[in-house]
Amino acid sequence: MQIAPKSIFEAPLERPDPAPGIRLGRGWHAGGDNACWSRSKQAELAVCAEAFPDPVPLRLRLRLFNAAPDRPRRLRVLSPGHDPIELTVTTPAPVAVRLRSPRHAEDAALTPIRLELDTLDSPFLAGQSADERLLGLSITEIQTGVPELAFPLEISPAGNGGPVLAGGWGAPEEGGAWSVGPSAILHLPGELSTGGPAELLFEADVLPRPGDQPPLEVEIREQGATLARWQLRAGEAGPWRCPLPDWSNALDRRLELAIGEIRSPAALGINTDDRPLGLRLKRIALHG
Repeated sequence: MQIAPKSIFEAPLERPDPAPGIRLGRGWHAGGDNACWSRSKQAELAVCAEAFPDPVPLRLRLRLFNAAPDRPRRLRVLSPGHDPIELTVTTPAPVAVRLRSPRHAEDAALTPIRLELDTLDSPFLAGQSADERLLGLSITEIQTGVPELAFPLEISPAGNGGPVLAGGWGAPEEGGAWSVGPSAILHLPGELSTGGPAELLFEADVLPRPGDQPPLEVEIREQGATLARWQLRAGEAGPWRCPLPDWSNALDRRLELAIGEIRSPAALGINTDDRPLGLRLKRIALHG
């Protein structure tokens, strides 16, 4: 007998754990080579009490099937012992949800985190494929023990902003972190989303240079679009502003700082450091 491709029985009944100590509980389709999707408006993640005896920070990255501005999906996350988290999602791209693992009842081996959706949809009804299954959400990543992040982000050894420095930066020092080379990346997790338009406020400084030399040039880009352009000289007052036109979903934001007219401290006669240093980032605040 030939099984139709849209049949759920084509895939083995395997559901790999999305993270050590966290299992897929009730409400999920069978797994397989593709993402495991929820099949019910209520799906559960079972958290092992032995692996997580006390609450720790978690970051879930989720995709909500066929979500769009004209098809918003309302998500509610309930982790026992903590306040519910509610989110409206209007994109099929992965969004981030920050929560804490459950407080377990005495002698409990597993405690469920419940993920509630207001609606389901199918690829067949959406005109995407012959798959008639009702789909809700899929888990793309679970991170455990993630640091607490909130604006303002302080860039220092003891500050909270170090995790957003994703590449092209020196280690945070007292006074900030230097960009090194022509490109530096900031990765802002989606749980920092404001739910609408926002503006980032950067506090930074640069190396002093003679007045006959051009200022440091900074262009902030996201997915090929330019969000802001600055020219910086030492001693100039900030903050330096970068608009984020839309942060209505809990989407991660990856910003590139393209930096021109770079000079090293050695080239400027300051010391023997020959690294191509751009700006020293001290703090990122949010308005909006």
